[in-house]
Amino acid sequence: MFQLCLSGAYTTDTKYGKASDFIARIEEITKRRVIYKMSEAEEIDSDIVVIAPCSRK
Repeated sequence: MFQLCLSGAYTTDTKYGKASDFIARIEEITKRRVIYKMSEAEEIDSDIVVIAPCSRK
């Protein structure tokens, strides 16, 4: 599983918390770093893509 994140979400702090805290938690849980650069995402060769929003609602 690869974690992809929009570059804006990767760097934008909100009232829900700091972006760096969310990224650190995702990487801690998955044991993989979050991919936020389009050039890195394009290198992924996969037949299945699941898009799941990360919101508290």
